[in-house]
Amino acid sequence: MNFRTPHPLLSLLTLALFSLPAQADFITGRVVDSFGVGVPGVDIDVKNLGSGGTPPIFNDGTDALGNFVTTVPAGLYRVSFTPPIPPLSSHLVTEVEDVIIVGTKNMGTITLPPGVLISGLIRDPAGFPLAGVNLDVIDLTTGDNLILPGDLSNAFGEFTIAAPASAIELRLNPSGVLGQTLAPTAFLLQPTEALSVGTVSLKPGFRISGIVVGPGMIPFEDADFDISMAGSGVELYTPDDNTDVNGAFSIVVPAGHFRAALCPVNGEQLVGQVINDISVTADVSLGLLQMEAGFLLSGVVRAFDGSPVAGADVDVDRPGGAPVHLCADSSDAIGAYSVVVPAGILDVEFDPPGFSLPLGRQSIPAVSVVGNTPLDASLPSCPLGISSGTGSPGTGGIVPGLTPIGGAPRAGNSAYGLEVTGALGGSTSVLSLSFPSSSSARFPFKPKVFIPLSPLPGGFRTKTQTLSGALGVAGVGSTVYSMPVDQSMVGISITAQAWVFDPNGVGSIARTNFLAVNFCE
Repeated sequence: MNFRTPHPLLSLLTLALFSLPAQADFITGRVVDSFGVGVPGVDIDVKNLGSGGTPPIFNDGTDALGNFVTTVPAGLYRVSFTPPIPPLSSHLVTEVEDVIIVGTKNMGTITLPPGVLISGLIRDPAGFPLAGVNLDVIDLTTGDNLILPGDLSNAFGEFTIAAPASAIELRLNPSGVLGQTLAPTAFLLQPTEALSVGTVSLKPGFRISGIVVGPGMIPFEDADFDISMAGSGVELYTPDDNTDVNGAFSIVVPAGHFRAALCPVNGEQLVGQVINDISVTADVSLGLLQMEAGFLLSGVVRAFDGSPVAGADVDVDRPGGAPVHLCADSSDAIGAYSVVVPAGILDVEFDPPGFSLPLGRQSIPAVSVVGNTPLDASLPSCPLGISSGTGSPGTGGIVPGLTPIGGAPRAGNSAYGLEVTGALGGSTSVLSLSFPSSSSARFPFKPKVFIPLSPLPGGFRTKTQTLSGALGVAGVGSTVYSMPVDQSMVGISITAQAWVFDPNGVGSIARTNFLAVNFCE
């Protein structure tokens, strides 16, 4: 028999209950808005964190001054305070965790977080208003699905909700609308004040359905689907996209071409899978999808200096290059990762998180997996650029500088470039590059990026650009030489220096420092 460990506060509560005679129990306090003004009509609810279910409570609202005296049976609770439904209030729901109630509990002053009102009108494809569309707000800062009073569109298709004045995702779920199947949708917003999203017309919806089974053809419950647009990879908002107790799923999407990624969510050692290019113009059945048993591939991703790397991406390919779909395939805060892979000889790749860190990719070929397999990674160094030399001054005695921007010079980084700063405003600069003659013919100066001139002695090539800044003003000139990195540049090393035409420089030229760059995998 399994026993659950009780909440750490329950033991204290139990002891307190046995030590007191029978009596009424209360929570008291005052609810105020973000200006310190008492809020009338706040609804108070409790969630029992112990056993016994949610109890009845009495006087569960605030008076005209925001005060409350609410009768609650003794226990351990989460207490929530819900302001009046918008537009009567733009404040947000707040919750207080682990409230022990024995006798009278004074909760003091509860301050409701400020928010902004978001409103709109929802219509069906024929232009008629839609009632009963459910709205959700995801706080993109915390990832929380916020509690929303008034979270359904009314009989006229109108809605008004309160949301944080920050980055959010507004989700519209029409699954409760009777008589028609409509595709859910979502918007990214960043309101700073009251905002109307105008009229939102929902598209006709079609169902992608099927049954998921595991080894032995046993129906697999709670497998999760992520649906994205084929080609762009943009993920759709698809509520109710997990399988039921019979392994069945039915996901509503608009017409289009989609990619479905399937993952177990309860820790089962099953290999994720992908169904590509699902064309939807009517309801589509994917039939029976069988998930493959697999093994854990796990370890720690570290940098070349031994420090853990959080957010590193893990990729695995089968023989021949077919990718394995991995679920939760990023390293955690201490660099640890764990993914489910099939048995066999696999190629594994570890990528740094984005391009901000001076790290490269590590590829480990031919990893044999016949059971749970440990595999650590050490990401190589990929410096943004190594400066040397001091350059020479121009007008005002200022030496212009050359620095890398856009992160590591790693394949796939389209934002990489070299920036000239501190130069004579409005002047002209020439970026001079040198590299070994063996690689000069392979270095891909693309017409829209670098326009190669005739090679200079010593393997130099140059590109000229006009500096920003007021003409003739010292130190205000700058320009960026864009240098997007593709796979063909990997392994090439260059040395760069910018020359700025400046009448007060040595020989009418001010020179930057040198910058050595090695393009990485």
